[in-house]
Amino acid sequence: MRKNLITILYVLISFEVFPQKVILNLPESKYSDISGLYIIDSISKIDCIRSIGYGSMHGYSINLNSDMSFKKYDYSDTFTVLIDSGKWNIEGKNILNLVFENTKLSFSIFRFDYTYFFILQSQRRNFVSELKILQKKYNTKKTDLKTVNKLIQYCLMKKYYSTQIRKTT
Repeated sequence: MRKNLITILYVLISFEVFPQKVILNLPESKYSDISGLYIIDSISKIDCIRSIGYGSMHGYSINLNSDMSFKKYDYSDTFTVLIDSGKWNIEGKNILNLVFENTKLSFSIFRFDYTYFFILQSQRRNFVSELKILQKKYNTKKTDLKTVNKLIQYCLMKKYYSTQIRKTT
């Protein structure tokens, strides 16, 4: 019980202390039969200028810059190190490409609650499967939907590139 309380407090603090000012207004379509999961239909250059990352106490962060360059960092609670850089672009209307010196990564963008997840094609099946498992695990009559969604987001953010959304009115 104590571990669950600590996890919930960490999730709530991290969502409030480090929110990004992003407007929830991208065109999207319902994805699969999962409640609350949407795939982004169209994204612009302006929408992509942000930092995305995964991990918790240790992880990776990618800063997407307005000049279409990016920098990838390895971070922990004691250090941050630049480990790579490259160029980014948008393919079609909704695929974010990161082009490193020898590699290209292509991400589809999903929204679950107030988080955008950047998912590689090879990760889609696992991402959807994990989301379903987490919904079953946390969706109990004892926990409200808002808390359940934050717990799910926290679990997924440790494994998949993401950025948080701050809803504006």
